[in-house]
Amino acid sequence: MNQKVCTDPVTFFQFNIKYTEEESELNELIEHLIAGQYHLITLQGVSQQSKQQIIEKLSPYFPYFIRGESDNQYVVSDQLLFSQYAFTRIKYHQRGGSSFLISSQWQLPFSVINLHTLHPPSPRNEQLWQTRNKTLYQLKHALKNSSLSDSLVKKSLVIGDLNLSKHSGRINILRDDMNTKFVNSWPNKGYVLPFMGFAIDHFWVSKPANICSRQRINKFSWSDHYAVKTEVDFNR
Repeated sequence: MNQKVCTDPVTFFQFNIKYTEEESELNELIEHLIAGQYHLITLQGVSQQSKQQIIEKLSPYFPYFIRGESDNQYVVSDQLLFSQYAFTRIKYHQRGGSSFLISSQWQLPFSVINLHTLHPPSPRNEQLWQTRNKTLYQLKHALKNSSLSDSLVKKSLVIGDLNLSKHSGRINILRDDMNTKFVNSWPNKGYVLPFMGFAIDHFWVSKPANICSRQRINKFSWSDHYAVKTEVDFNR
């Protein structure tokens, strides 16, 4: 766990739920999210079958959400986002009929954040390797374009399972000196000690915002990822 003192933090939950369909598993997750009172929830690995069930149960507590699919663009993704605050300018970055990267502006009471959430595929073969890398290039351009298109919105945030280790040289190039803290979030296996895992569930925030803490949540054994809770002080 990485932790510093944080006063009045903005709290985030991120989790690749690995396309789970068991109702008991989803209920465990939903109960945790309601009790946690997070400001922003980002889920990856959400099946189309599970999305509506999660939305119906969480939307009374988190009235703003991004469904991760667009009828207008004929595009789907495995992402699902919830917040206590509104999303505007939602954009799905397409690759065929899929979108591995979603950009939006997140309307916090004290600031607007350029938010980019993503889940490129695991590079298990040459085609998926290329798709992952092209998604990362989309992220690089999205970060650049978001800062140019609206000069009043200076803060940026990147959250997602990038299927890319912290040891990759691409990380430093992509995040362009944004603040981060790495947490070994994969695999969620009892026989794998924390220091032997991989930090592939990333969280980057533009300076001078400070990441006060990032910690694994040791629950949800039905996924091969750990969920991660992050606290940020945007007032620095």
